[in-house]
Amino acid sequence: MVSNLDEARLKLRRGKEHLYMLESESRQFWDSNVYTLIHERNGEEFPNLLRFKMLKPPPQHRWGLILGDAVHNTRSALDYIAWRLAGSDLSDRYIQFPICESSDQWKRFQWRFEKGNRIHPDAFAYIRSVQPYLRPNPKIAKLWLLQELDARDKHKLITMTQVITRAAHIGGSGQILIPYAAVESNIEDGAVIIEYADPPEACMNMEIKFAFRVTFERGLLSDVEDIEVGACLYPVFEAVDIIIDNFESRLDWFPS
Repeated sequence: MVSNLDEARLKLRRGKEHLYMLESESRQFWDSNVYTLIHERNGEEFPNLLRFKMLKPPPQHRWGLILGDAVHNTRSALDYIAWRLAGSDLSDRYIQFPICESSDQWKRFQWRFEKGNRIHPDAFAYIRSVQPYLRPNPKIAKLWLLQELDARDKHKLITMTQVITRAAHIGGSGQILIPYAAVESNIEDGAVIIEYADPPEACMNMEIKFAFRVTFERGLLSDVEDIEVGACLYPVFEAVDIIIDNFESRLDWFPS
């Protein structure tokens, strides 16, 4: 009988470490003077502008590679469990933990589990119970997000990210105009942050702080909203953690 699921836990831990690395690198990036505010004259009612300017782009491909490692290690933790359930045969290249969006997909996976009655029926029933296709909206189920991200990274393209820049605080004295887009939408490179009527020296008294978030590239997981990487992956990690806990509490499901 399997005495523990240390390998699965180590793979999940490694997935988390990659996400911690991404968060650390993104903080270091934004703390390294990668943007500036440029003063311009435009001759309008508010003749002075402060414009947001990026000095170097975020390392999106590197961050995408780190994300791919985070996702793949987490997905592998589940596959380790399935392999243990099936008898820990080193020549077994086919068994994997199924993550299915539809009942048809689940039926196509069944033969791998039922072949030779290799997996304990209670373990099989539990695996079915966590399937995304049994959820009201399978496409936002945590395991399905994991499956999609892993499949795209392995078989299609590097998981790309984008940076959402928002004005966390804008303040100052004198006549100033803050464009609606500066506080209500993503601040793009070259966006005007403030227009003001005071002489240029007045900008020295202005307080402007930005907040930066790393999100999945629009269209990857959603076409209508920006999904923050951490907000997506931490619940996925938690879901996999729970699955490992449940299997470790039933080690009698594993072959002796």
